[in-house]
Amino acid sequence: MVGFITVIKSPNTNGASCEDFFSIRNEAASANSRSKRFLLEVWKRRRWMLLLADATIIFGVFLVAYLIRFQTNLQNYFSVNEQLDFEAYFMSAYVRAAIIFAGFWLALMTRDGMYSHRLIAANSPKTENRLLLWSGIKSLAILMAISFLFRGFLLSRFVYGMAFAMSLVGLVGLRSLGRWITPRMVDFGAPRRRTILIGTNLPSIEFASTLEKHSNGSQEVVGFLEFPDERCLDPKDMPGCKILGGADEIDLLRNKIEFDRVVLSAEDFLGAKEKQRTPLLMRILNYCEAYDIPLYLISFSSDIMILKSEMGSYQGVPLLLLRDSTQHPTYTAVKRVLDIILSLMVLTLGAPLWIGIAIAIKLNSKGHVLYVQERIGMNGKPFRMLKFRSMIDGADEQLEDLIDFSSMEEPVFNIRKDPRVTQIGAILRRTSLDEIPQFINVLKGEMSVVGPRPERTELVQLYNAYQWRRLKAKPGITGYQQVMSRGDPSLAKRIEYDLFYLKNQSPWLDLNILLKTTIVVARGDGME
Repeated sequence: MVGFITVIKSPNTNGASCEDFFSIRNEAASANSRSKRFLLEVWKRRRWMLLLADATIIFGVFLVAYLIRFQTNLQNYFSVNEQLDFEAYFMSAYVRAAIIFAGFWLALMTRDGMYSHRLIAANSPKTENRLLLWSGIKSLAILMAISFLFRGFLLSRFVYGMAFAMSLVGLVGLRSLGRWITPRMVDFGAPRRRTILIGTNLPSIEFASTLEKHSNGSQEVVGFLEFPDERCLDPKDMPGCKILGGADEIDLLRNKIEFDRVVLSAEDFLGAKEKQRTPLLMRILNYCEAYDIPLYLISFSSDIMILKSEMGSYQGVPLLLLRDSTQHPTYTAVKRVLDIILSLMVLTLGAPLWIGIAIAIKLNSKGHVLYVQERIGMNGKPFRMLKFRSMIDGADEQLEDLIDFSSMEEPVFNIRKDPRVTQIGAILRRTSLDEIPQFINVLKGEMSVVGPRPERTELVQLYNAYQWRRLKAKPGITGYQQVMSRGDPSLAKRIEYDLFYLKNQSPWLDLNILLKTTIVVARGDGME
């Protein structure tokens, strides 16, 4: 029977045997296996590949900008009288400038940890884009300074500007592509970074959830180790929490479970018995360093956001700068200037429309055109906020009939289908045109165009210490919370968005909020 099988020929016209067929399949499988191993090896070195790709983009785009400026019909739009060609010296000057520009940009990104695989260097997409922007601006400023100092680099400013803009788009796009590829490579077989957390209190659980949620599948929490005499939280509060043993048993896990990172909860560590702390920490530290495993420490609270620039040390003692609101002095000054310019443009250019709205309000119902109400501004300072009146005259006196302030679970409310709203007022609220007079508050310095929304005095009086934190910046006409959860009745969610904005204020974020505001208003999503 065996002999019979070995001599059977397939109906293939080439006369290939079954052995040939299986040999071809094996060769194909082997080739696929080699390709897979090659891709996975490349993926392991993705940080170096990213560095090479960034260098190629910046250098290549710089030369493309040169060609666009001097070797296409675009040069007709510029008053260039001198004869330009591909002379060796001229071209080499731009090549040298491209090398300097790319070198400084890559060096600054390396300093910011953008090519590091360390957990502490991980950034959100918004933070990463902001780092790309500022490192690019600094590199451009350095190149411009060099061009003033050395005549050999006194080249076209158009090329410099275009190279910066196109490079920034390319670098952001490359990282967006990387975030799209990551989960697919994990499905393809790329290994995940495996983390063990020491401590089972709430900060550890929240960090584990954050780590897996924002890693695009590249991170995996293996499990938790408990401190001596420590009890794990209720399993209902920590789904998926796998207890691997005690913290003093970490050296016994290496032969049982693979992991390449250890994260220690400061809150759990400080809660351990005093006599056990130092010996336990030394045991964990010695083990991690012996096997070259990074050991990280989670701060005592996840309610306070800490930036990398706020971490440091004094004479070897670790220090964290704790603050909710982060504003660079230059950003504060620039934002104020832009607030004034934008407010003047809106109030003057839209004057005919604002006059028409005022007339419509007056004809539609009795009362003043403008509604003036005391609101709470930065650091709890009250001010008189202006709006186009969207309710009937005397609406404030009817509020207590609609809202019982003493029985509210939290100091926030949002009345849907408010019966006090006029016909014109409903349109103004849906389009947010009732907020236009607040640009006067912006000119007076009481508000900003972008910031947390100002709240009513009676509600702020009910704030606890945690809720009061949202008052640490100048209130805005629009804000991060408005574009992310417009009309959301949850104060906790509003504060979460406000605190994120306070900690991450930047021109880039403000511009993003303004662009999203136009979309939210155009859709008419919710109202306040």
